[in-house]
Amino acid sequence: QQNVNKSLTSQLDLLNHADPKCFNFIFIQEPHIDFLNLTRANHHWTVVYPMP
Repeated sequence: QQNVNKSLTSQLDLLNHADPKCFNFIFIQEPHIDFLNLTRANHHWTVVYPMP
C-alpha cells in the first residue's frame, strides 16, 4: 500500500516503476482524482473502484 497524497506525479511514478511480474496488486491510498472523478493507471495496471 502506498499513500501518494493525491499527487498525480507520485501516482504515475509508482505505477511506472512497479514491475507487474513482481506485484499482483498495488493498493494506493489517497489516489489522484481528476475532474471526471476518476483516477489514472498505465497499460500495465487496471483500476478497480470500490462498490458504493
